[in-house]
Amino acid sequence: MCRTRKDTQAGEPGPRPAPLVTGITEVWSSSSSFAAAAAAAASRSSSLPASSGTDRTAGSTSSYASLASLKDFLPDKYKLYSFQEICTATNNFLSKRLSSSSSNSWRCTLRERDAVVFQRRFQGDPAALRHRLAAACKIHHASIVRLLGASLGGEHIFLVYEHVNGSSLADCLRNPRSPGYAPLSSWVHRMQAATDLAQGLEYIHHYATVGAGAAPLGPVHNLLSSSSVIISDPQLRAKICHFGAVQLAGEISSSHHSDEETEEKETSPDLPTSRRREVRFEGRSGYISPELLGGGRPSQKSDVFAFGVVLLELLTGEEPVKYRYSTETKEYDRVSLVEAARELVGCSEEDDRGDAGDGKDKAAALERQQKILRWVDRRLVGSFPEEAAERAVRVALDCVRAEPERRPGMERVAGKLSRLLLLSRTWADNVLVSADLTIKVAGQQ
Repeated sequence: MCRTRKDTQAGEPGPRPAPLVTGITEVWSSSSSFAAAAAAAASRSSSLPASSGTDRTAGSTSSYASLASLKDFLPDKYKLYSFQEICTATNNFLSKRLSSSSSNSWRCTLRERDAVVFQRRFQGDPAALRHRLAAACKIHHASIVRLLGASLGGEHIFLVYEHVNGSSLADCLRNPRSPGYAPLSSWVHRMQAATDLAQGLEYIHHYATVGAGAAPLGPVHNLLSSSSVIISDPQLRAKICHFGAVQLAGEISSSHHSDEETEEKETSPDLPTSRRREVRFEGRSGYISPELLGGGRPSQKSDVFAFGVVLLELLTGEEPVKYRYSTETKEYDRVSLVEAARELVGCSEEDDRGDAGDGKDKAAALERQQKILRWVDRRLVGSFPEEAAERAVRVALDCVRAEPERRPGMERVAGKLSRLLLLSRTWADNVLVSADLTIKVAGQQ
């Protein structure tokens, strides 16, 4: 028996679209993959029976719309901008600088796209830049600001990132124009930001690469601070800025190159020759780990240290380093947020199991818990779960241990903070339910 056109179309459905997931996903890295998918879709559509002219037009329009929407999710190829484009977009660098992320950043429009230009001194090999830039532009994560391309001009490299609406974490925690107010006004928002950063840094350490040999100890960020983190508006989600900057600028030298990098050592008109190969490491006061201060090389463990400082900032709202005038010595004393946290807890080597020993230990633990509760940002007005606050402080102290080998990996830190976020959300839901019951009872009386 011959089937009608309606039966045939109902019996031969098209393939189901793959679900979109956030986080660590595999993406197509070239236009050839997109072309192959389009060809496969065309082959499947050609096997269907012919329809009327109206149906064919509607189907064609739907197919083009589907392909166009799919293309929006595919990453663009990395871009090598000319130095003239950068100069024009930034008004010869006379435009207002962005104080939210770095003093060497400008917001501008490049090729009809809202972007941020970040300037660093270039100390690498221009011939290897194309390969590393292509690898860095393939990195996609919800907690990492996306790199779009780069340009070389003089002794500097200009990295072009997507623009994210929002403010830096430093400004959200310490806005001089409104010191009594913080956009991250709830405990859950702060735990969400901490979890976002932990997952983003975990992705950089374990799933990202910026060219073979870019970092002998694994991919690192090396610029993490509350000023290099953007809190998006209005979602209040945290994003890490300046990913790949130290590798692309040549601040982390490579001891060897891959075959692909060797092939890229041909002369390119877009890549001027660098005149120096001086390697230097930068950091911001309060975020530099002890081994870096001693002349060591940046590593994932030094990133973990910087993350621990940022986590302490989220918990307290305080700066990592402050200078206070002493009336006794008539001098300014340096006050470190890390040292203050260690003194507060008393013994940073303890774990967060919450085990109770004898009565003396219980009394000491209770006293320590009360100190921590008073130490947490007062703008939260005590509205947070005590257990989660104490465990979060201990996670931060684990990250800022003096010995790098004793610091946890970011996968462990991200796991702990994810559990604390769930605990905090459950606490917040219970508080809302309790408040609703109180209002209802009061209304009935």
